[in-house]
Amino acid sequence: MRTSITILIVLTLSIMASDAHQYPRAYPEMYHFVFQNGDSINVSNENDSLLKSISSDIVRHKRILLEARLNFNTGEEVVFEYASGDLISIFIKYENDEAVVSKEVVDKIPEVHFSSVLIKWAEPSDLSAFTSKFLRLELNIGIVKWYDYYPNLSLRFENKEFSKSSVTMAVAENTFQSSAYMVDEKD
Repeated sequence: MRTSITILIVLTLSIMASDAHQYPRAYPEMYHFVFQNGDSINVSNENDSLLKSISSDIVRHKRILLEARLNFNTGEEVVFEYASGDLISIFIKYENDEAVVSKEVVDKIPEVHFSSVLIKWAEPSDLSAFTSKFLRLELNIGIVKWYDYYPNLSLRFENKEFSKSSVTMAVAENTFQSSAYMVDEKD
C-alpha cells in the first residue's frame, strides 16, 4: 500500500513539474495570403475550416502563394515569402525590428502547413515572444505523415538572432524523435 501511494505521489509531482515548464505560446489571430493569380485572402483564427482548406490547397500546389503574413496578438508578424511557388524567406517582425531565418534552412523547407504555425518563448513574464531572450517558431512541414503526424519544424532564435533548427517526427505510435534539421548542399 505504501509503495502504491509513493508511486502515485511521484507521478503526480512529475506531471505538475512538467506542466510548470510549459513555454508561453501564441497562435496567429489573423492570416493574410497573397496568391500569384492576384487573389488575396484574410482568415481569422476562428475560421479553422477555411484556414485548413487554404493551407491544404497551398500544400497540394492548387494555389501558388506569393506571401503569407501571420499576425499574433503579442505583436509579432511572421512573414513567409515565395517566388514561383518556392519558399524564399521567413522572418519575424516586431515593431521596427526583425529576425530572419537563415537562407540555408529556408531553402530546405518543403511545404508549410500554415494552420499549424505557432510561436513559443522562454519567459512567461515577457508579454511578447520577440522581447524574450529565446523564442521558437514551430510549424508542420511536408506532405508525408508519419504515424498520422506531419514532421514539426522548430526554428529557434536567441536574442533575436536565428540560432538553430530541429525537426520532430513520429517514429512509432505515440513516440517522437527530434533531431537537427539537416542543412546540406542542394542538388
